[in-house]
Amino acid sequence: MLLVEKYVFKLLVKNFFLVSLALLILLSFFKLIDEISSTEIYTFSFLSALYYVLLLTPSTYSSIASLGLLIAAVITAGSFASNRELQILQAGSVSVKKTFFFFLKFSSILMLISFVLVEIFNPILSQSAERFKAEVTGESSSISFGNIWIKDKDNYIKISKNPGDVSFYDLTLINSKFNKINSISFSDKARLTNNSFLIDEIKSIEFSKSKEITKINTFEDFNTSLNIDPELLSLFSKKPENMNFIELIKQISFLKTGNMNFQNVEVELYRRLLKIPNLIAMIFIGLPFMFSYSRMINTPRASFVGISIALFSQLLTKLFSVIALKFTASTFFLLMVPTLILLVVGKFFFNRLDIL
Repeated sequence: MLLVEKYVFKLLVKNFFLVSLALLILLSFFKLIDEISSTEIYTFSFLSALYYVLLLTPSTYSSIASLGLLIAAVITAGSFASNRELQILQAGSVSVKKTFFFFLKFSSILMLISFVLVEIFNPILSQSAERFKAEVTGESSSISFGNIWIKDKDNYIKISKNPGDVSFYDLTLINSKFNKINSISFSDKARLTNNSFLIDEIKSIEFSKSKEITKINTFEDFNTSLNIDPELLSLFSKKPENMNFIELIKQISFLKTGNMNFQNVEVELYRRLLKIPNLIAMIFIGLPFMFSYSRMINTPRASFVGISIALFSQLLTKLFSVIALKFTASTFFLLMVPTLILLVVGKFFFNRLDIL
């Protein structure tokens, strides 16, 4: 690594740490205020709210990582430009474009490291935060995910919501043979143990061949085996944003097999895959702008430019994420559109480096 590369990397890491820390503290503070102000809805002490917000730190950091890195890169580039360090590097046979690619390389590395750390810690701590909040407030931590159908031999099981890893509510069990319904059973509560579904207080309605009701039974306990990985089923207790990369892939595969809607999970997967390309596209806009207008640049202006670019990118991404949920056949292409737009604009600014 060249001496100038070490210098760029050191400044970039320092600014990235300071900017990310400031953004993290700011967003966490707002989150803490929001939780404390919700005491009219549920009991949540200051210490409990603080612990809950701290558990959500990886999730909060995930939402500001790209913004923090972009602002850090823009501030560092602005510092280079305003301090005439670019001219010094050019005098030492280091072109502006070469300096730009130093920034691009190190920003991508830092973003990749951030991505890996968030993937490791966010799913674990986010689930812990939701469980802790449910325990303290006495509220259910259930996450509605619509109607999930599972086929088990001659049984069709519909799950309406899942409040935890092993407990389920609002189940319907349909038993059929030769395309004819033999019985329909309902239950408000069930538990998943190993490879078995233990259903409590089930009400069963049996039908004759002529489709008339022949018997209505109530059982306190009902046990049925499932040919399904309990780990996959437990994923339904998580929001897509709280799953790690591997869990998202497993969830999509499972939903596809059952011919169920997996669009929101797929959108979350593609959004994560496009984080680094989006950052590269934003840097292609921000850094050439800093280098081109060096006489006008100071830290506040550089920060404003970075925030403006990041907000514009996030608005585009959210807009096309909503559109992608409506068009199942072209999800990835639609989510690529914001990146392509940013790259086209960035190419214009990047070409200006030729005149420096």
